[in-house]
Amino acid sequence: MGLKNGRGLFSIGLDLIVKDQALPYDIYVNASSSNDSLNFVKIVQSGTVLAEADIAKLGEKYFQIYIMEAQRENYLETLVMSKHLTTQKKAEVVKDIAIDHLQNLFNSRDTLSNEILTDALINCRDTVRHLVDLIEDKSITEIQELIGMLSFHDFYTYDHSINVCMYCIAIYRAQHTSASKDELIQVGMAGLLHDLGKMKIPTDIINKPAKLTDEEFSIIKTHPALGIQILNDNSPNVPNVDMALVRKVILQHHENWDGRGYPNNLSGDTIHPVARMCAIADFFDAITTKRSYGEVLSTADAVALMAQSAGKKLDPTLFENFTKNVKKLVMRTYGRELDEHFDPSQPHDKLPFKEKKATILQSDIFGQQNKKKAASGAN
Repeated sequence: MGLKNGRGLFSIGLDLIVKDQALPYDIYVNASSSNDSLNFVKIVQSGTVLAEADIAKLGEKYFQIYIMEAQRENYLETLVMSKHLTTQKKAEVVKDIAIDHLQNLFNSRDTLSNEILTDALINCRDTVRHLVDLIEDKSITEIQELIGMLSFHDFYTYDHSINVCMYCIAIYRAQHTSASKDELIQVGMAGLLHDLGKMKIPTDIINKPAKLTDEEFSIIKTHPALGIQILNDNSPNVPNVDMALVRKVILQHHENWDGRGYPNNLSGDTIHPVARMCAIADFFDAITTKRSYGEVLSTADAVALMAQSAGKKLDPTLFENFTKNVKKLVMRTYGRELDEHFDPSQPHDKLPFKEKKATILQSDIFGQQNKKKAASGAN
């Protein structure tokens, strides 16, 4: 029996079919010869074992294959566990699915309901679970390298949110070496949804690569409160997700250690630890991830630049532990600093640097005086 429309189906590449083991999903193709009608029929039953030659034959006969949406989780489970695919390929697939979930969520801004939000968050939770599996043993540097190999999209917020999710997982695991998988999923969800409030910000502002006007920046600063408003207005019931943690991170990820952040000028330990980790992840991704525009910094330069904000914007203890998780890092100073209005959540055509004022150390003054004395004595 055929399916007359494509709703509830998604397409995959033949190279992503699990081979040499029982398939946990059915495979469909569009059997219609007309561009005006669709007729999806099942060609492979779940439980079937396909060898490489069998998959090659499918490729000779069919241009595209499909899986039922209801079996997506089965598909992802086998994909993440596959020994035939690289981590990059697995991460690309999982990231693309996360992009779809975020895109569907943001596109529903005018029709958002409790049901739509709940379904979206459940899908996000499942995707984060697979991301945790993919990066469970990776350092910050290895995650950075993986992110650099993945494709990016036109909407900065989607890519950035997924990257922050992965970095939050790694930072939390570095701080809590015995963290459970469930803890990491909760932290990853908070990182993925930290910019949820940007659903309510005009896209021309949140995707603007040029410097924001004061008025635009004032609008951007409302997004933490808007994120909480979205949750309050809909009250999603998402099993196995710590929504209290998600709320804390959404509201507090722009609070600064020294109390000069927003929206509530919280400081120090009054900011939730995961929100403080998210601030580090937010900052690091913004200055190291290559986009289609703008410069990015090397890992060493990025960490040196961020070090200027330790004890100000960033929790100094968490930042120190973060640097220890960056492999082969030689700590040093950096000669430029960012404008105080730099917002890691915004795309930038160029990083808004300002030149640091030269400072003369007391030791330098004494050294210059001693040189003058030596010179006059020689005369």
